[in-house]
Amino acid sequence: MERVENKRINKYLDDIVQEVEAKAPILKRQRDEHERMQKSVASLSAKLEQAVKVDNSSLSHVFSLKWDFLLDSNSVFITELIL
Repeated sequence: MERVENKRINKYLDDIVQEVEAKAPILKRQRDEHERMQKSVASLSAKLEQAVKVDNSSLSHVFSLKWDFLLDSNSVFITELIL
C-alpha cells in the first residue's frame, strides 16, 4: 500500500517537474520581454521629459519675443504721441 502511494506521489512530482521544465523557456522569454519593456519605458520617459523641457523653453522664448515686441511697439506708439 505504501509502495503504491509512493509511486503515485513520485508520478505526481514528476508531472510537476515536467510542467515547470516545459514552461521555463516561456517564462524566460516573458522575463526578457518584461526587462526590455522596462528599458523602453524608461527611455521613452526620458525622451518625453526632454521634449517637455525643450517645449517649455521654446514657449518661454516665444513669450519673451512677444513681450519685447509689445514693449518696442508701445514705446514707438508713445514716442509718436509725444511728438
